[in-house]
Amino acid sequence: MNRTAAAIASLLALAAVVWAATPSQLEFRSVEPLPDGDVIPGTEERRVRQGGAAATEWVVLSVHGFSASRQETAPLAQIVADGLGANLLEVRLSGHGLATDPLAGVTAEHWLNDGERALADAAGMGNRIVAIGTSTGGTLLTALLERDAAERIDTLVLISPNYGPAEARSEWVTGPGGRLLAWLVEGSERCWEPHNELHARYWSTCYPTSAAVEVMRLVALARETVATETEQGVLVFYSPEDRVVSGDAIVRAYETFDTPLKELIAVDDSGDPSNHVIAGDILSPGTTDRIAGQILDFILRPAH
Repeated sequence: MNRTAAAIASLLALAAVVWAATPSQLEFRSVEPLPDGDVIPGTEERRVRQGGAAATEWVVLSVHGFSASRQETAPLAQIVADGLGANLLEVRLSGHGLATDPLAGVTAEHWLNDGERALADAAGMGNRIVAIGTSTGGTLLTALLERDAAERIDTLVLISPNYGPAEARSEWVTGPGGRLLAWLVEGSERCWEPHNELHARYWSTCYPTSAAVEVMRLVALARETVATETEQGVLVFYSPEDRVVSGDAIVRAYETFDTPLKELIAVDDSGDPSNHVIAGDILSPGTTDRIAGQILDFILRPAH
């Protein structure tokens, strides 16, 4: 083989590697569910029925963020549900809340399937859905807005929604060769230090780098969906000092939401050192009751 042919062969081989390592565009399709695994007590899906009622006028659906669990902002969703006399569904997203091999093999398609199932289940528990999504849970709910399953959402509550990482360099993982670049930069596994014992218990502090790539695939889809014209009320809480997701991206997304009823509330006094989980007993107990009250006021305002 001459030098020209060898060079061409090398370029073709490189192109094949880059193509194989480039994440595909996210689309809605059914995928095989992941095995349940060893679920950590307190992270399993939770359903609470008010007075044993099969269905209530309102139902609260709570969707946690990436590497977290339903404990992330607890008891926020319960307080809101109690205030509305509503049934409550707190989900466990695929790959999350596992004692061993958390997030192994998970894809963004799994989360889209989870989200559609959760909305369908919530619709069976109440007539009007209040969907509360935290961080990437908010990303997932946004991505679902154009789906038929979202028609029963009355109010969308987004807490620190992930429309882009605080570190802009993470954006490149969905570009050409993104999976390979993520592996070269981060290695096969990403780990981080929790802020307290419960943070360590109810979050996955180590997970495959490939799972973070799946988050960015979901973010890309949500950015396309955020401009969807919708009748749902949209209430967004965020911290301008968020060290996990981009506060500027949240503001841009909020401004893009095409809905007649929306509100953006900045929270600058959370207890979370990362200013990301801005409600919940584990990281921000001082703001939970206030934020719950603001959610209830938004839902029940006369104009709604």
